[in-house]
Amino acid sequence: MIDISITVEGAEEIIAKLTKLEGSLRDFSGAFNRIGGFMFDTAVEEAPEYTGALIGSHRMKSTNMQATVKAGGAGRRSHGGGIYVAKQHNGGYATGMYGPHKVGPNPWLDRALIKSEPFAIQLIEAEVDTKIKEAGL
Repeated sequence: MIDISITVEGAEEIIAKLTKLEGSLRDFSGAFNRIGGFMFDTAVEEAPEYTGALIGSHRMKSTNMQATVKAGGAGRRSHGGGIYVAKQHNGGYATGMYGPHKVGPNPWLDRALIKSEPFAIQLIEAEVDTKIKEAGL
């Protein structure tokens, strides 16, 4: 029987650095908080304005690995005539003080997401580079 063994000098050090990197790659909360703030500001700029209620209904939430921007809600009116955000975003019929009428699609949240993508990619790549350097790799 042949017994082959390999010894790598500094293996423990490399394993420790990779373990440190692995732990740090689970938390991008700072980056996603900044990305969410950028998306939020862009969404507010893109939102249609009638009474200001729609703009005021935007909210942002970020976690370790994502950022979300929402507007309106089931109990929130985004327009003086009672047009909800979903109707403004997707298009459809709405009723209000002016009577039933067609609301054209206005996907301002999609536009905000598209405008935020280059910033988000750049920020995440920079954060990964920083985490690699902090781990000593």
